[in-house]
Amino acid sequence: MHWTGRENADAFTAEGVTFFTTEIHPTDQGYDFGELKDIIAMLGIEQLAQEDRNIVFRARRLDRFLTQPFFTTEHFTGMKGKMVGLNDALEGCERILQDEFKEFPESALYMIGSADEAYTKAGKPIKAGQQPAVPNK
Repeated sequence: MHWTGRENADAFTAEGVTFFTTEIHPTDQGYDFGELKDIIAMLGIEQLAQEDRNIVFRARRLDRFLTQPFFTTEHFTGMKGKMVGLNDALEGCERILQDEFKEFPESALYMIGSADEAYTKAGKPIKAGQQPAVPNK
């Protein structure tokens, strides 16, 4: 295995496949997202201040969105892989951070390609002027 580190992301390559792990720091206390998930599981999210809850909800939506179906995992998941361009992925992250999907269930952002697919998956109407997502074939 080969490890590559960046500020808040690590990647490792095994058998020619690159895997990424992330650390999301939603609070100024320095907890990473994994530690914060453990604290929330023990105490309950209602123990956090509203602003911290909103940050956690955004982080969870980002976490779901960044779990996209890969071509290399089709055999294991039974889901077709999707090609998502860098600009589309970054735009989706920005839209999540701007709370466009605040009223959507987190599952609507899980294993999708473009963020627009969340509308279809959540059964929400497409916004005026927005084109419906076309699933990859």
